Amino acid sequence: MSLVLPVSEYAVDEWRSEGLRRSVQIGAAVVAVVVIAYLGYVVLRQEKGPSGGSTPSTMAELPPIMRNEVTITCGPQIVGARGDLFGTSLNVPRWVGDAHTAVDWDSRFLGATEDALREHMKLVGPRVPLRFGYEPFDGFFDAGGKLVQGYHWRDALADDSAEMSIDEFMGYATRVGAEPQLVVNFGTGTAGEAADLVAYVNGTDPADPMVALRRSRGRQEPWGVKVFEIGATPWLAGSAGFDRFPDSPGGSRDPQALGRRQTEFARAMRARSPVPVKLFAPITSWDLSSYGRTALRRLVSLTAPDVDGYAFHFDAAAEPGQASEKVALRPAFLGERLVEFSTILTEEGGGKALEIAVTDWAGSRFPSAMGRNWLTGLALADSMLVMADRGVSRLNYFAAAAAPGDPGGYSYWLGGDPQSPAPTLVTTQVMARHLGRELIETRTAGVEVIETELPGGGSARIPALGVRCSKRDYDASLVVVNRTSKPRQSNVAVEFRVIAPIQQTQLVAPTGADTVDAAVITYQPSNKFSIDLPPYSVTLLLIPAV
Repeated sequence: MSLVLPVSEYAVDEWRSEGLRRSVQIGAAVVAVVVIAYLGYVVLRQEKGPSGGSTPSTMAELPPIMRNEVTITCGPQIVGARGDLFGTSLNVPRWVGDAHTAVDWDSRFLGATEDALREHMKLVGPRVPLRFGYEPFDGFFDAGGKLVQGYHWRDALADDSAEMSIDEFMGYATRVGAEPQLVVNFGTGTAGEAADLVAYVNGTDPADPMVALRRSRGRQEPWGVKVFEIGATPWLAGSAGFDRFPDSPGGSRDPQALGRRQTEFARAMRARSPVPVKLFAPITSWDLSSYGRTALRRLVSLTAPDVDGYAFHFDAAAEPGQASEKVALRPAFLGERLVEFSTILTEEGGGKALEIAVTDWAGSRFPSAMGRNWLTGLALADSMLVMADRGVSRLNYFAAAAAPGDPGGYSYWLGGDPQSPAPTLVTTQVMARHLGRELIETRTAGVEVIETELPGGGSARIPALGVRCSKRDYDASLVVVNRTSKPRQSNVAVEFRVIAPIQQTQLVAPTGADTVDAAVITYQPSNKFSIDLPPYSVTLLLIPAV
């Protein structure tokens, strides 16, 4: 299929004015957004050159191509489509107060950033997934030998509960304009408890006790949840405490035990929804290590008939203080593992189209170092490119907001201040503007390959640049991530007609910075040019074309 980008009479002018309206304010103070625009753009359509484009003399020209440099080519063919990669999560569903009736919503919890999140959802939407119910220690024994129960949704309905209820979450998701995505308790919960939750949010039969319960609490119509996860983190299987629950996700290392339990949950949950639902089963750690390849093959063959896909979690930093070059290359490692797991799905899935989701993308494995710096923003941008290429159907960034003082929350806003967006928020919004739904042919030549150690041993060869061309509305786009500390350059060749000025946005900052500069420059149309790629940077081009 050839690339054809429809262009209305005013599309290009609308594109430009919209781009200028979306100047980004970053950090406690406003970071200047550099916009170099040409004079008289409002008459662009009346100053056409011989090819139908515009070449105003006051606009900067892109640098010419260079000899012996890297070359990135955006071709005319549509080669695929990306998934929903701009979703997010709430942190563990705990209130700050002692009970629902004691919570100060506006100043102490999610209300402080609710308006900001709603505006963010509009920018990156429509209907951005918002995940809730994450509890990594369901069924885990703490250091004192006490069983951690995790989140039981029926208990959270009580007025004296200190946990956010399903109704409160659904109301919040509605107000911010998000698509709700629920995680059920797989560790200490039961298949019946999970099925009751599905009936509570989706049921319509007045004879169903869960429908009656929902209506008694004031919600007559179903909430209409379409996506569920059957638990959260199976790689906690390394804990000896799980031995007491051999059929829990972290119990027996026998994949058949996990597969039986996931299948039980899936069948019970699907049976209680009168509308189609999508069920994801968490399956292993992102590097395929907590359950090895042989176990994964067995798990997929057991569960594929009853689930719609499998979920991974991914942490940009494996440990606090990890070197920047290691963190910056981890998304590429994730990409290699996703390719391998896709092969397992093809070979063991019985011909069924099964999705892969990364339902918990975090800055770090450690909440105290969750990552509100530019290095995390860089890794998030690169992960989005990798997941687009690897066919990931959805990504949830952890987390949009949480209680003040919770080290794992408020990672979209520094200190929970909606006037202080973190680099990850800026990255998500800029990527949503540039990474189109339709992926177009992308070729590279001459990109340096870096040999680096793999987590857990061994080595891999990783390209220094992450690259993706795509189609978005009336524009083609190019996103380039420089994964290294070395400044680089690249030639760019565009194999379709460029009809209007090219807008370049560049995100770059020291890796430890908690703000990031967004520089926006407008250039004359060109099909062949070169770009500078600063260390640890994301460079994004909008290219109006047909």
